[in-house]
Amino acid sequence: NNLDVTNLTPAHEYFHLVQYGYTPFKRGWFLEGMARWAETILGRREFGISEVPSTPEGLSRFFAQSYGAVRVWNQLIQHCTKEDASVLFPEELFLLRYSNGRRVLENDMVLGAMFMRQVLEALLELDEQISLRDGLQRYYCPERVQRSQHYDHEIWSAVMQVCRP
Repeated sequence: NNLDVTNLTPAHEYFHLVQYGYTPFKRGWFLEGMARWAETILGRREFGISEVPSTPEGLSRFFAQSYGAVRVWNQLIQHCTKEDASVLFPEELFLLRYSNGRRVLENDMVLGAMFMRQVLEALLELDEQISLRDGLQRYYCPERVQRSQHYDHEIWSAVMQVCRP
C-alpha cells in the first residue's frame, strides 16, 4: 500500500510469474519485452512501436534487446491481434483501489491479451518439444539453458506462427 500508483513494477513482476508458468525461456527480448507490455494493463504507459525485424541483422539486434523489445511486441500486437481488446476480469478486481482511492483496474480493455496468451501457449508446446529433443528436464532446466540465445530463433518462429492469419 506504500507504492506510488504510477509504479507498475507489481504488474511487471507478476507477469514474469505467468511466463515462468508456461516456459523456462529467460531471454531478455522475450521475458522483459513481454513483461513491459503487461505494465500497460495497470497503467497508461506508452512505449511506442518498432518495426518487426525481418532480416538476420534485424533479428540479431532485436534478440540483443531487453526492456526496449516492448516496442516490437507492441507492433506485433497491432499487426497480429484479431480479437476484441476486452478481457473478462473477475468483478472484484474492479473494486480494488490504491491508497489514494484510484481504481487498480480502470477498465477491461487490454489490447493484445489473447495474442500474448497464444504466444505463451505456443512456447509451452515448444518447451515440450525442445525438452524431448535435447534431453532436458522440463521443470528443472538449468539456468544457463534458460538464458541461452541458442533457442532465440525457435522462440521467434513460434511467435511468428501465432501471428500468421
